[in-house]
Amino acid sequence: MGVLMYLKIHKIGNETIVAACDKAQIGKVLRKDALVLDLDKFRSFYMGEPCGEKTLISALSECTSANLVGKKAVGAAIKTKLASEGSVLKFGEVPHLQIYRII
Repeated sequence: MGVLMYLKIHKIGNETIVAACDKAQIGKVLRKDALVLDLDKFRSFYMGEPCGEKTLISALSECTSANLVGKKAVGAAIKTKLASEGSVLKFGEVPHLQIYRII
């Protein structure tokens, strides 16, 4: 089937940040009005291990925050009810979602 998404887990102190991006979006620069999401310059933030939906959902269940780009990555968070469609920012047709857990 091939790589669907890339997943990188960043651990900073007690924080666990999940960064996931659909493979097709890596290397692109997305714009929405004055907002810029540079997935070329910051590819190392997202580009960790190749993963599928099941692996991403598992990582999301244990994170304190997440930064997700693309239909597959954002769709996994919506599927698990960690976020709703109304929380998604669209860069054209590409969804972007940030999730923060307050503990």
